[in-house]
Amino acid sequence: MSGTANVNDLALRLGDGPSWAMVRTHFDIQSFGVNAYLAEEAGVELVEEHDELGERAGGHEELYFVSQGRATFTVNGVSHVTDANGQACFDGLTIGTQYTVTETAAPSGYAIDTTSKTATPTTAASCSSGTPAGVSFTDTPLTDLTITATSEVSGVTNSTITCVDSSNAGIGNSPQGPGDPVNVTANGLHPGTYTCTVVVDP
Repeated sequence: MSGTANVNDLALRLGDGPSWAMVRTHFDIQSFGVNAYLAEEAGVELVEEHDELGERAGGHEELYFVSQGRATFTVNGVSHVTDANGQACFDGLTIGTQYTVTETAAPSGYAIDTTSKTATPTTAASCSSGTPAGVSFTDTPLTDLTITATSEVSGVTNSTITCVDSSNAGIGNSPQGPGDPVNVTANGLHPGTYTCTVVVDP
């Protein structure tokens, strides 16, 4: 299978941890692993530290790509901050040695990709020449929402505001009211569908 896909087109796997989808399955990729992760909030670990060659591991290389933002990654205890292109390079690694890479901080306004990834250099390369082994991370952009209802004549009408996500669960400090004025605020929302209902009752 080939082509393009929006992350919303993929079959997300839901559970106690972050939502994720097997991109390799969607495109029938056999030679390496590709997954898409959606962080719920900044600082939450998406992919735990793991060994691709250990028990129950896939035994194949992993491809990782950070689609937006800047972040801090840690490989064997050494940290680098990504540049304006969202890239960080580690020099002086040993060919044939597997290294673990972890994003330790996401840029403001993004939820962190907390999954640790592994990379094994297979050819001679450096940060300025050749093709270094790479991993990628994806941080999720967040949105703040504020809904306000205010009577044009103070105290004459009262309002109730209810805001929910796509699963009909309340977000932020919803519901609020009846009252005047009434405010519902929900910060750090992930991309998705949210519905706010305002009832004005004189």
